[in-house]
Amino acid sequence: MKKALLFFVIVVMAFFVTAQDANITTTKSFAHVPEADQPAIDGTYNFSREVVPNQFVRAKSSVDEAMIGMNRHDNQNSYAPQNRIFRYADGTIGLVWFYGMNNPDFPDRGSAYNYFNGTQWGPEPAVRIEDVRTGWPSYAPFGATGEIVAAHTTSSSTLTFSRRTTKGTGAWQYQSFLPPPAGAVGLLYPRMITSGPTRNVIHVLAQTTAGTSGSIYQGMDGALLYYRSQDGGATWDKQAEILPGMGSDFYAFISLDQYVWIEPRGNHIAFLAGGRGLDFFLMQSLDGGNNWTKTMIWKNPYNCNITTAPAHYCVDGSFHGAIDQTGKIHVAFGLNRKTFNSWYPTVGGLAYWNTSMPAWLQTYDNTLHPDSVEARGNLIYRNMDFNGDGTYNPLTGNAAVGYYYIGTASMPQVTIDNNNVLFVVFSAMSDINDTQKNYRKLVGMVSLNGGATWRNPVHLTADDWHMFDECVFPNLAPVNDNFYHLYYQADEKPGLAMRGGGSSPAHTYVDNFIYYMRIPKSAMVGIANPKPEVIITRISQNYPNPVSDKTSFELILEKQSEVKVSVFNLMGKMVFELDKGNYIAGHHTISLDMTGLAPGVYFYKVQAGAQSITRKMIVN
Repeated sequence: MKKALLFFVIVVMAFFVTAQDANITTTKSFAHVPEADQPAIDGTYNFSREVVPNQFVRAKSSVDEAMIGMNRHDNQNSYAPQNRIFRYADGTIGLVWFYGMNNPDFPDRGSAYNYFNGTQWGPEPAVRIEDVRTGWPSYAPFGATGEIVAAHTTSSSTLTFSRRTTKGTGAWQYQSFLPPPAGAVGLLYPRMITSGPTRNVIHVLAQTTAGTSGSIYQGMDGALLYYRSQDGGATWDKQAEILPGMGSDFYAFISLDQYVWIEPRGNHIAFLAGGRGLDFFLMQSLDGGNNWTKTMIWKNPYNCNITTAPAHYCVDGSFHGAIDQTGKIHVAFGLNRKTFNSWYPTVGGLAYWNTSMPAWLQTYDNTLHPDSVEARGNLIYRNMDFNGDGTYNPLTGNAAVGYYYIGTASMPQVTIDNNNVLFVVFSAMSDINDTQKNYRKLVGMVSLNGGATWRNPVHLTADDWHMFDECVFPNLAPVNDNFYHLYYQADEKPGLAMRGGGSSPAHTYVDNFIYYMRIPKSAMVGIANPKPEVIITRISQNYPNPVSDKTSFELILEKQSEVKVSVFNLMGKMVFELDKGNYIAGHHTISLDMTGLAPGVYFYKVQAGAQSITRKMIVN
């Protein structure tokens, strides 16, 4: 399964689109779209990749990657990222992802697992680890040397646990535990962490089934329940608890999949919950789950207890956090705009909060407008120039955004080390596109002072290999060494086959690739400005276009450089290449002879130094 020439498929990178405001999170009247999944369309589209499985391949700078698995069930999680990867003190790594290859019904759905033994990754998994069909796995260390995976079954809606006493080896011991409590229809979407000196204390969050006949439980159509076992799952001393401040007197429901654990420090455990249509809050316990305190991060007056709400800026439902050595909790979360049942795909930004800050009370509809957040000094990220032309210029409009029902910068993962260096990785909409939709890319950012200020964003998937990949669902190992360790999912179709695209159809099912990425801390800390040197000031659209024989375009260089022009057909095959030699700074006209080429769509790529820009042209 190797990818041949397709990663060279050059698409229009918004250079021929009418210029738009580079700040897409302004107060423009963005049309909203219904918050409802679209039917997936099955298909036979397939491709292969020229990469050696399970071995590192050079990505950007000193970042290394390994392709460790595949998937066609592309909806890894609905909103907040799950706990799915852990790096152990001995340098080994265990991880899981939501797996399924037999679309569209995915009878093989379950948890795929891979393990890094300190030297190499295991073979690409071809089956789930469970005996039954499951979904939404969480992974954690378990016991002195073992590992554990929690998921929910799709047949009986109970939570399942698969465990091994020795990580990376042996048969998984699969058992079903934790049926829904009396009066609840089902128990779904688990999040799990382990704590204690030997990681033998299991903490689980899970949601009762919502939106079906008889699904009201304790007055809520979707209640978030807490479970705890202090003996490795033999017994559960905390069962189906609705924690203080999370019951029906506060909320009519807790939103699907909008809650996530933070990696514990000793007996200090915490999770985040809420977001879209709800308040956004932190729950933490200093005694391992006996007593809990609720801390409001954002108070939303239009919460789920009312059936209508005006358009307002909000938390998008995807968030994550980390506890530092002093017990302070650092949180990153995505921004969006919504009404009660609609969202705004082209609105977004990544915000920051910590427990030394007050709650953000929603006193007006623009409290979480990215401009307002930035004015308070709490905006980590808004956008960046991914294609290197000096301007952030994505395709605009709702149809140009893949539908994850989150903001344009979201899916954050957070870790903080013992030197107080805070690292955030997330998926952001880029200005690289497939002529219809913008690709999402992975971005990393570092704060050297615990969130007070942030270094410039670094495009982690900037190598040519991922230029036309949708890079989403990052999961970051909470414990790191001299590297940050994460994995993510990539494919060549923006958006999700399983979730549609509003007015535009869902794309066909394709092979998705699971990549492990290792990022040197020194590289992140040392990068003050990751943007490439701008040599090309402007490249015009070729004229005439369409062309039947000869055409030309204008090139303006900021400084002297070697210039190369390559022409590709729609399938990514290079048609010809011109080494134009050394050009001085200034204005140049470059001619192309397209005589004899078959009619169709072609792309010309101009490279000057490390910078390259691509444009589309049509041959008659």
